[in-house]
Amino acid sequence: MTTPRLRQDGWRAEFPEGISADAACLDGHFPGDPIVPGAVLLALAARELANEGLKVAKLRRMKFHQPLSPDRALAISFEIAGVRARVTWLDGEDVLARAQLTLSTNDH
Repeated sequence: MTTPRLRQDGWRAEFPEGISADAACLDGHFPGDPIVPGAVLLALAARELANEGLKVAKLRRMKFHQPLSPDRALAISFEIAGVRARVTWLDGEDVLARAQLTLSTNDH
């Protein structure tokens, strides 16, 4: 596994519109009181990492603290150290979920 070529201080991705209440990923995910599935949160983080030339090699741990409702602003904070990443999903200052990932570069 190659060590990612990325700044070590991290960054934050902002999604001010959140996930639309009309999104297909919400179909059947608690009708009447929809929440954004955890798999969607993880996919958004994976997409942001891919934009930096990285991919998720392993989801080491993920803990959900509270659900995200549709149409709520969302931010994802990334802290990278070598091949390890700490990812935090936020709604304003409220922590929605945290994960620890192992990364690899897109070319490996």
